[in-house]
Parts: sequence; structure tokens; C-alpha cells
Amino acid sequence: MRTLRWLAAVLICATASAASAMPTRTPASIEDLPAPEVNVEEDLTGRMRAPVYINGMGPFNFIVDTAANRTVISARLAAQLQLPVAGAGEVHAMGGAFTAPMAQVHTLRAGVIESRGVEMPVISNDALGTADGLLGVEDMAGRQLTMDFENERILIEQARRPVSPRDWSTVEARRRFGNLIVASARIEGVPVRVVIDTGAQASIANTALRDELVRLGRARTDPATIRTLTAGGPIVLEQLMFIPRLRMGGVDVSNVRAGVGDPYVFTLWDLHDEPALLLGMDVLGRARAMVIDYERSRVHFLNPEPAAPRLTR
Repeated sequence: MRTLRWLAAVLICATASAASAMPTRTPASIEDLPAPEVNVEEDLTGRMRAPVYINGMGPFNFIVDTAANRTVISARLAAQLQLPVAGAGEVHAMGGAFTAPMAQVHTLRAGVIESRGVEMPVISNDALGTADGLLGVEDMAGRQLTMDFENERILIEQARRPVSPRDWSTVEARRRFGNLIVASARIEGVPVRVVIDTGAQASIANTALRDELVRLGRARTDPATIRTLTAGGPIVLEQLMFIPRLRMGGVDVSNVRAGVGDPYVFTLWDLHDEPALLLGMDVLGRARAMVIDYERSRVHFLNPEPAAPRLTR
């Protein structure tokens, strides 16, 4: 039995009570992407961190989490900025719900996002590592998020003209529960709901997906101890599944590994009883870049460059 340690800071916050990857086509130059506002850091688990300004101070490094509907701040940074507490609120994390203090923030700025009078849940430093918080998607409506994995750059801007399909693979999706991006996919003919989660380092399949694929003989499972650190504390998954091929819109992904379990968020998202897959950075990061168009509910992947041709004599 193998033992793995994954960090998947999936977070959904309620309101306060107080080997191969994407298909290869003619690749675009990375210069064809919109000029990024800033360079960003990548944390130890492959998740990208964007600069965020709080009350005019910063920049502070926040993990970009497309599965979080609220932005949260670390206890460390909240104390450093001496933010006042505005009651408590219920936080829904991967493993369950818990109560957290709410820090009162006058202004928050990240790219084109400028929010005032924000109340942010304060979570443990242990759940965030060296990051200062999680940047959620509550203000992404009508906007576009570009993540340039190849050059570790990011851009948050108003949604404009659609991405050219010439060099990109496009996935049609739906926005649920605000701005949670959920796409339809197929694994060896089995329909699957896929949640795009840049806040998770690794992918997780629910047991409904495992049961259907195993019944059809289209996936393999191995026992494993997978310790997953979340905002609400660690959870443990006990099985690893190997998926040979995932087809999602215009995107083909091969050799997907996913932990198997039924974390609380699948029930929260009403995805408990149907095959579902939380797609983390282990898969998303295989593309050269990704654009999430929240205006049109589409996800675009910049295709990998083709391998250099071999010279023969």
C-alpha cells in the first residue's frame, strides 16, 4: 500500500451569520496571450498564487482557487494587518463545515477586481502553508481568468472577445452555485461531471464514478493512504484510481490519477449520486495555459507544443 500526502485546499464559504495531456495542434506563441498584469508565484503543490492588495497594502500572495466562492485570509495576515473581527461565519470545506471568525476588510484588489466592505473568513495558517489566503471567485462574474502555467503568470480582466479556437481546445461548461465551473465529460463512454479546481493540487473522484468505471472494467484502483489537507483539517482517502482517458469537450487527457472518496463538498455541490471528478492542478497544469471565461461559461486550454522532429540520417 502506498502513502501519499496531497494538499487540496478546496473551500466553499457560506455567508457570515454575523503523460500526455491536451490534444496537439498548431501551437500559439505564449506571446499571443493577453499581457499579464504581474508575475505570480507557484506554491510547493503546483497551485498558482496571485498578488492581492488588502486595505491598500501588499501585495500579498493568495492561492487562486476556482472552487472557492469566497476569498479567505490566513490568521497570520489578519493579525499582521490588525483587521477587526466582524462576528463569525460558517465555512464549508472539503471535509465538512466549521465556524470561523470573519475579518473586516475595507478594500481588496486583485487584477480588475476591486471590492469594498468585504468580510473574509479567517482560517488556520496550516491550511495555507506560506500563502496569505485563497482568492475565491465571488467577483468573477463577467470576467476572465488567464493562468499561464508555462511562465507562471496570471491575469484577471473583464471578459472581452472570445478566445480564438485556432490554437486552443475549448470546453463548454456551466456556472453553478455562483461561479463554480462544472463541465460535462466522458470517461470511456461514462458521463461525468467535472469541477475545475485550481485550489486542489490533486484530482479526486467520487465513489459513484469509481463504481461505474470498475463495473465496466474501464479503470483500475489500488489501495493507498492519501492524506489531504483542507481548510477544515485533514481528511484521509484510502484508494487511488487510474483513469486511462478523459474526454472533456475539445480536450483529451490521458493517464489521470485520482484519489477516491466522498468528501463533503460533493454533497454540497449536489454531485454525490452521479459520477463526478474534481480536476486539480495535477491535470490542469499539463496545459501551457488555461483561460476561464466566466461571461460565456467556457474553459480554454492552450495546447502543448509538439515534440521537436527527429533528425534522421
